[in-house]
Amino acid sequence: MMYRKNDNRSKDELLLEIERLRTQLTEAEETLNAIRSGEVDALVVPGETGEQVFTLKGAEHPYRVFIEKMQEGAVALAADGTILYCNSGFSQIVRKPIENIIGSGISQFVSTDSGKRFEKMLGRGKTSSSQGEIELLAGDGTIIVPAHLSINPMHAVNEWAMYTVVSDLTGIKKTEDALRRARDEMEKRVIERTAELEFSNIILSTQQETSLDGILVVDDNGRIISFNQHFIDMWNIPPEVIETRSDKSALQSMFDKLVDPIAFLNRVEYLYNHRDEKSNEEMFLKGGRIIDRYSAPVLGSDGKYYGRVWYFRDITVRRRALDAMNKYAEELKRSNDLKDIFTDILRHDLLNPASIVQGYTEVLLDMEGDEKKLKSLKAIERNIWRVIDLMEAASRFAMLESVEELEFKEMDIGAIFKEVVENFRSTFEEKKMVIEFAADGSYPSKVSPIIEEVFANLLSNAIKYSPEKSRIIIDITDAGEDWKVSVTDSGEGISDEDKPKVFERFKRVEKGAVKGTGLGLAIVKRLIILHGGTFGIGDNPAGQGSVFWVTVKKA
Repeated sequence: MMYRKNDNRSKDELLLEIERLRTQLTEAEETLNAIRSGEVDALVVPGETGEQVFTLKGAEHPYRVFIEKMQEGAVALAADGTILYCNSGFSQIVRKPIENIIGSGISQFVSTDSGKRFEKMLGRGKTSSSQGEIELLAGDGTIIVPAHLSINPMHAVNEWAMYTVVSDLTGIKKTEDALRRARDEMEKRVIERTAELEFSNIILSTQQETSLDGILVVDDNGRIISFNQHFIDMWNIPPEVIETRSDKSALQSMFDKLVDPIAFLNRVEYLYNHRDEKSNEEMFLKGGRIIDRYSAPVLGSDGKYYGRVWYFRDITVRRRALDAMNKYAEELKRSNDLKDIFTDILRHDLLNPASIVQGYTEVLLDMEGDEKKLKSLKAIERNIWRVIDLMEAASRFAMLESVEELEFKEMDIGAIFKEVVENFRSTFEEKKMVIEFAADGSYPSKVSPIIEEVFANLLSNAIKYSPEKSRIIIDITDAGEDWKVSVTDSGEGISDEDKPKVFERFKRVEKGAVKGTGLGLAIVKRLIILHGGTFGIGDNPAGQGSVFWVTVKKA
């Protein structure tokens, strides 16, 4: 409205007009201030065609769109922690609709364990940037969501407020947990593998140092990477030579001890030039010693060449003994009396000294009171008896091998076996075993008195390999023209694969700690053959164990 010079309105009318214009000016200023502060999103303007809506799209509009679309949660907080605004990202994190979030306190979404930490963050966020990790409560409050919060101050109209960015750390925490478990498992495996390697190195080192061989290992460049003390001692190599780690220096110090060092050098060079080859030769030393040398390449699983290992073994004594044995064997062959000489050696040269040792051992056992020494003497006594048993069995077997026939007479094998049982009574009673003699009657046979040894070996074998408190059954049954004598034990039994072996000399099936000469059943076989009978082994029909049987002719 413009001022007119010839305005006929009264003073009061003019004052009213001025007041109305002031009111309009105030409203315009408030509208402009609201637009400037961002409180107005649109204007409604009346026009000739009706009211029109004009939307205010300022510079902040892209940011609003960005905030609504981002995956992180965005929350505007009042100074008292009331939620003034949140985006859909925060709604998804706490699993509640936006309308149920705005206006509520942010503290209700914070877990009890994170309460104090969050209060400190919120306090700092009113004046400066504050951030940290807390646990949020989602859904009905039972779901824990690990989250990272970044709180920053902002000035709203007439009051201070804060804006908060919330990042869901659930995926990151799961990944961290998986990585931590993988790392822990890897560390565990590394520790276990390191322990295994250390143990393997200890074993290898122990084996190397306790080996009878002198060992030298060189890499593909001829540098010494390993050796044992026996190698140093065998060749008397000076420490300063070993310190060079040069195999050439070490080999050079060996040359003056060899009868033919040039041949050895040529062989070494040949093996280094032919990496895949192995070699085993004897080396003769000037002092008369003989060294067995073996060399092989050190190859990886992929065939890669890493170096060469050398083994040196002093075989002087063995070689001399072998030469002596060969000479002695030739003399025995020429004499055509090997079996008799062997039997005589067993009976006189070996059995007599062993018997003397056994006798003195018994004397020492009676005299000794020291428990430790008694234990050692008892071990000596056990082993000397084993030696004596072996020599006697071998002697008997050697004599039987030379026998072509036996003299037979009519004898009751039932009575003979009963006498054998009585001879073994203390042995089986010590093991609390029961001997069941199922045969009842007379069993006249054409046998030699030495048949007693057959029964003794069968019973001894059954007692030896049967457990304590078990039962052994002895029976004699009619087998036509023969008597079949059987001994059934409750031992571990013998596999079908091993059954053919048990009657062979020095063929003994392993039975744990039980020891034997390996000749008992071989003697049984030989005696039964001389009697014209048969022999065999079967399984105990009642369960665990074996049945050993032989046949002899009826009288």
